[in-house]
Amino acid sequence: MSIQNIIDIVYQVLSCLGILSVIGFLYVFENWYIKTKNKPIKETDESKVRMVDDIILTVVNHLNQTMVDELKKKKIFGEEEQEKVKEIALENIKNLISDDYVNAVENVHNDFEQYIELKLEEIVKQEKYEE
Repeated sequence: MSIQNIIDIVYQVLSCLGILSVIGFLYVFENWYIKTKNKPIKETDESKVRMVDDIILTVVNHLNQTMVDELKKKKIFGEEEQEKVKEIALENIKNLISDDYVNAVENVHNDFEQYIELKLEEIVKQEKYEE
């Protein structure tokens, strides 16, 4: 066997190994791509809390437009009416938020009830300040 024959054999073996490596890589990549493409995007607890904040803001804006403005026009928006609007807001918020989002808020802030109440008050104060 000459040196040239040995080099040819080594070249053929390395070529086969290279082709097998590329095929193996493509197989692994294809499986990974299919799994990640079909996997639903998992929302983080923080993103769910931001969605809860958006729901609270939406409820506040809705009640401001439908109830609060009307009560203010009639000049009957005292403490009792404010408390009623707050109760309605809290009820609406709780009805709009699924258990999954409640759990996310509790994971981040421990107490769902207290969080939505504090966030509601914060948003109402911001809305008053912007008026």
